[in-house]
This record gives sequence, C-alpha cells and structure tokens, in this order.
Amino acid sequence: MARLWALRAEGTAMRNQKVVGTNAASEWMKQFEDWHQRVLAEAQTISPNFHAWLSTLDRVRPGPTDLPQAATPDHNTQRSCQSEILLRMQEFLQAEMLHRDIERETS
Repeated sequence: MARLWALRAEGTAMRNQKVVGTNAASEWMKQFEDWHQRVLAEAQTISPNFHAWLSTLDRVRPGPTDLPQAATPDHNTQRSCQSEILLRMQEFLQAEMLHRDIERETS
C-alpha cells in the first residue's frame, strides 16, 4: 500500500506541473507512460480486479478545474486519463483504509 500511496503522490505532482511547449509535452507523455506502467504493475500485485479497474478507462470524470493549460490535445487527453487513474487509486486506498479500520474494531 505504501508504494501505491507513493505512486499516487508522484502522479499528482506530475499532473499538476506546468507544461510549456510541444517538447515539454512530449517528455511529459513519456514520463506519464512510465508512471502508468508502474501503477499497473503495482495494482497487479494487489489485485487483478484493481489492475483491470485502472487499465480500462471506459469513462473519465472531470479532473481538477485549476490545472494549467494543456500543451497539446494529446497531453490534455493523457492528463485527463491520469486524473481518473488518480481518483480511482484514491477511492481504492480510502476503501482499504476503511476496511482495515473496521477489521481492527471487530477484532
């Protein structure tokens, strides 16, 4: 779980950074793909269901409204996907914390 929290923090920082120009967007996209693969690998170690939930984005909820302007349409699309992945990670981690708290109370 600690690695998942760390990946979430890394992804949030990456998503929120300013990107200027096409060259910077291209580098950001490479960093995103690396981060995304590490997230999926970690999710697979936790649960095949969690992995599937993160790898199949059939819908993407709106992300934060205060993000800097995307550098390119592709950057905007990937950043939107990253926002959805971050949200799903948060939901999973919160549910896991709640589950552990309930287990402690019933033990």
